[in-house]
Amino acid sequence: MSKSLPETITVDGARLELVLERVLERAEQVRDRRHARAAVLEGYLDAMLRYRKSLLLLVRDVSAGPQEFYDRTIRLTARAIGLVAGPGADLDERVRATQALSALGDPLIMFPETPDGELRGRMLDGAWRLLEGPTERRPEP
Repeated sequence: MSKSLPETITVDGARLELVLERVLERAEQVRDRRHARAAVLEGYLDAMLRYRKSLLLLVRDVSAGPQEFYDRTIRLTARAIGLVAGPGADLDERVRATQALSALGDPLIMFPETPDGELRGRMLDGAWRLLEGPTERRPEP
């Protein structure tokens, strides 16, 4: 017998949270900032890919997930942003870290038929580009 949508979201959501918690704990142990960033970005993306089907279900029916799941996910994401931005990060660095993590989720939703292997490298490349800043500045108005 298959699980209902709320049961699937609850079970996979709990598993996703555990995986993300481990990713963040490992990244917190890394001393080099660039390597810590890589640990968060790659671990975060791999977790999202692992639970991609459940995440797609959630996007289609946001009411299927319990509020506690969303609250915990926001806390984990805020922690991930802090690790990616680094200690003492200014607003620009925190915004770019937020954008980089967001860049790891949106393509999973926008390209649901594209295999994980085709997306992973492209997504990480895009996230790194956001973090490293533009090679060319936007012209002043």
